[in-house]
Amino acid sequence: MIQHALNFFKAAIPVVAISTPAPEELSAIERIVRDIAEPLNRPVFLWDFGRGLQKVTVGDSGVKIDVQDSTRDDPLTVLPFIADYPDPAIFVLLDFHPFLTGERMDLRVVRTLKNLCFALKQSRKRLILLGQDVRLPDEFGGLIQELHNPLPDAIRVRSCVESVLTQLHTRRGIAVPKDDEQLQRLVRSAQGLTEEEISDALRLAGLTEGAIDETSADVVRSMKIAKLRKLGVEFSEPPSYAVGGLESLKLWIAKRTRLFSAQGSAANIPPVKGLLLVGPPGAGKSLVSRTIAQQWGIPNLAVDVGSLYGGIVGESESNLRNLLRAAEACAPAVLFMDEIDKAFAGVGGPSGDSGVSQRLFGRFLTWLNDKTAQVFVVATANNVLGLPPELLRKGRFDEIFFVDLPACPERVEILSIHLQRYGACLDRAYIEVVAAATRGFSGAELAEIVKEAAIEAFYLDGRPSNIDPELLLNAAKQTVPLSKSREEELGRLRDWARNNARQASPSSDDDPAGGHRDVWD
Repeated sequence: MIQHALNFFKAAIPVVAISTPAPEELSAIERIVRDIAEPLNRPVFLWDFGRGLQKVTVGDSGVKIDVQDSTRDDPLTVLPFIADYPDPAIFVLLDFHPFLTGERMDLRVVRTLKNLCFALKQSRKRLILLGQDVRLPDEFGGLIQELHNPLPDAIRVRSCVESVLTQLHTRRGIAVPKDDEQLQRLVRSAQGLTEEEISDALRLAGLTEGAIDETSADVVRSMKIAKLRKLGVEFSEPPSYAVGGLESLKLWIAKRTRLFSAQGSAANIPPVKGLLLVGPPGAGKSLVSRTIAQQWGIPNLAVDVGSLYGGIVGESESNLRNLLRAAEACAPAVLFMDEIDKAFAGVGGPSGDSGVSQRLFGRFLTWLNDKTAQVFVVATANNVLGLPPELLRKGRFDEIFFVDLPACPERVEILSIHLQRYGACLDRAYIEVVAAATRGFSGAELAEIVKEAAIEAFYLDGRPSNIDPELLLNAAKQTVPLSKSREEELGRLRDWARNNARQASPSSDDDPAGGHRDVWD
């Protein structure tokens, strides 16, 4: 980011806008002085709305800021000052963008800044707009180059962790880990944080416990979880039970497990992009995402796509941008985007959101197509019929799987998995009877009838493991499966899947009852 800004300045492109996380503001200013101003041999002046104009230098103790003129705390006074300043210099305007767009926009400031952009072209002065999520109006397109200070990648995170640990050990006498495995765990926990946040978390862990030990990674991870939660992202815990059925999908996943290893990186195989899982609710799509993350040994980041939408102009795009950056910083990782059909179903048609959905969708597609970080996207859709065709074209995802309701053999497997969770042991023949009687039940509905049977068994004799076929069948009779209440919708989805998706399961329910009657017959 800093190198790009320096290149722009050398090419006589005088104005750039740099978005940086708030905790990295001082670090960004220090890098501007060291890596831009010093090579160009120019002084740096800093402006903010609270303190006016200040001069910035960097020494052994870090950034030093001296107030030069506190009367120039108004945008309309500092811009003419820059225009009239006689010598080469670099000016950094902190949090200036709110005066250019949104509720606080001032047309006089917009026009004065545009005039300054033209004037600086003919000078040796350079201007940087610095802030968090800098958003500029369209009239500055081509006048101001926009840059983003990315979250540190794995190499920078490791370097930061090692530097902080060295400081804690030498200056505070705090014991730090020696083995690489514990260090790597700290690094993985810190991915997704800024360098300043990493430093804060490690110092907190070290000073609180008196040592950096096996619990310190949890302190760092908790700070990251709190940060990502503000973006609508949750770290999903590994599943407590296995995926039942879906053998074709599970084989596809297993074949790609080694691609996330060092061997996979050296094999020159194109990186995997992701999966689109289409199917009715409760079919196990979210469980598949958590299972992929567990099998590949990487975190599962679950995002509510609907939470990206904000009420302020530009807020939604900013939320998506921050989310994708955080996911890349946590790479390798699984990014689970549930019910993507609800977020993007209206794209391409009439919209009352001033084009926000279209812009979000376009940005997401661009990122999905161009991303180089090892972020594997698992998107789910319950109703694919309303999704824009651009999302479904070949190559957008590695594969589109249709996750249908489980066939009879899969229901046997799913019932067995959930019975084991309660310590229940039923003969397979009895489980097959229940499976045959629950045609059209989803995996979630099967889990629910086992839970209801366990509750009933516990009520009768205090032992939830005493589940018998009668309890299961009674629970099933009390359940109205979605396949009954949404039969037409499911039929249309299956018709679409025959020509547009790969079946997640090789099983067929052509003879689902196996000679037995459905509980609904």
